[in-house]
Amino acid sequence: MSAVAPDVALRLDAWLALHGAPPSSLVVLAEAVPRGWPLLDALTTLVGVHVAGPHPGDMRRSPGCRPDLRPRLEGTRDGPELAALWRRADLRVMSVSAAHRLPALQSWPKDGGHTGEMLLWGPTGDAGWAACMGLIAAVGLRELPMPAGWRGLASPDLCLRAEATGWGRAGGLDGWCEALGQRGLALQRVHQPQPGWRLLVDPMQAMVAPSEMVRQRLTIWGRALADRRGNFGLLRPWTGPLTLRLQWGGLAVRLTEASLVLAGGAALTARVRSTHHGQLLEAFLPALAPGQGACLQGVLPAHALPYQDGAEVKALAWEFAA
Repeated sequence: MSAVAPDVALRLDAWLALHGAPPSSLVVLAEAVPRGWPLLDALTTLVGVHVAGPHPGDMRRSPGCRPDLRPRLEGTRDGPELAALWRRADLRVMSVSAAHRLPALQSWPKDGGHTGEMLLWGPTGDAGWAACMGLIAAVGLRELPMPAGWRGLASPDLCLRAEATGWGRAGGLDGWCEALGQRGLALQRVHQPQPGWRLLVDPMQAMVAPSEMVRQRLTIWGRALADRRGNFGLLRPWTGPLTLRLQWGGLAVRLTEASLVLAGGAALTARVRSTHHGQLLEAFLPALAPGQGACLQGVLPAHALPYQDGAEVKALAWEFAA
């Protein structure tokens, strides 16, 4: 894990999961670059809207069968459906880099009023802020305290809730993670190599693939797999530096390393060590550059695969600094 302060997307994910939306509410998340929001997704019904396609489809397990695609819309194609969903959402979270490319959503307050809450966020100098002035005025968004280099605007009730729950106070993330753990989320306190948190995720919820055919090879009967050539793909959550931990079951040989390729083409070598549960892959992943995709590709040596259809991910965890 890194000593760098956790990123804004992680703070928003934790705070919105705890205070921003009631459990089981409908949240629509519009962003230019797909990534995971696992904390918010665990407690609400989350529908992602992306303006850049094609995008990898991530998975959600269906009992006893191949998983269905998680709800996800392309803003450039699903106009009427997206507008109807946006109108009835309990919470709308939009990155400013996506907002100025989705004019249908910006006109939403004029299409019969609005209910629910809204949060608009992004880098301070993003050109999209100028294009959002009409939306900001129509909804009555107010400034939300953000770290240096970032700006956030939220509906009045959401701003009041943020002030009451210590959104801008240092150390808030630790308290939110503690409370989310008490709500049943698989968040564990860790102390090595540095103080932080470990989020355990169902591997099926993080698997990504560039096509339906590949999806079928990577997600067979509720299992998250590397395919028969050893390839696998994951959608990482948030943007900041993270540590990835993957537990592989039943590999045919003992590995010491595996290859990973980050979005943008940067390659790194992950350490693999044997445990009594299987072989554990560990890798430190640097923070994403602005606008960089969050998809991560990996490959295991083909001779290490235990099955004809690949190797199964038994457990997946993301670790982040406290």
